[in-house]
Amino acid sequence: MARPLTQIGRSATRLDGRAKVSGAMRYAADVERPGIIWGKCLRSPYAHARIRSIDTAAVKKIEGVFAVLTADDLPRRLVGRRLKDMPVLAQQTVRFIGERVAVVAAQTPEIAEEALSRIVVDYEELKSVHDPIEAMAAGVPVISTTIGAEGLDVSPGRNILIADRETEWVPALESIAAPGALRSELIREGRQFVDTKYDWDALGAMLRETYHDWLKR
Repeated sequence: MARPLTQIGRSATRLDGRAKVSGAMRYAADVERPGIIWGKCLRSPYAHARIRSIDTAAVKKIEGVFAVLTADDLPRRLVGRRLKDMPVLAQQTVRFIGERVAVVAAQTPEIAEEALSRIVVDYEELKSVHDPIEAMAAGVPVISTTIGAEGLDVSPGRNILIADRETEWVPALESIAAPGALRSELIREGRQFVDTKYDWDALGAMLRETYHDWLKR
């Protein structure tokens, strides 16, 4: 005889639900230990800009600030999950709103916030790219100038990684933040241009046309 089901069809209570909704749950930011050091990051307000200079002199005079770091204080090392093209702190340029530009370590969160407000960054705002399809066109700003240094083949003057096989460019299209129907259409249309060497002008034009036609529907 089958055992009766005791949980399926019933509303389950989260084990941590009561603590979270009552405010009793303790998170990492709630834990304080003697001698704890607080770190905060200064982030870029621009989508694309050149960093002309960073002045941290005023920060170093604040009592309770232990350290302030910029890219000049760190090794030239790139990190990333799929592509190692991201500096720990922005080097010479910022490429998206919120990119880390500097970091401070201080005695309290309030002192750390005060330290961030004293950092003076001189930016030169540059033209930015906001459309993944338009980013493949010739003449648009090349956002990543570090990918080539990582041994990856980059189409000159383009925001494009050169691939030789469908198995390399199709996953890239599948990662586009667009509805599944649009991604499928881009992949289907893109296969018409697949060869051992891509005609990037034709492929880029086709994908842009398909993308904008889809937006008009």
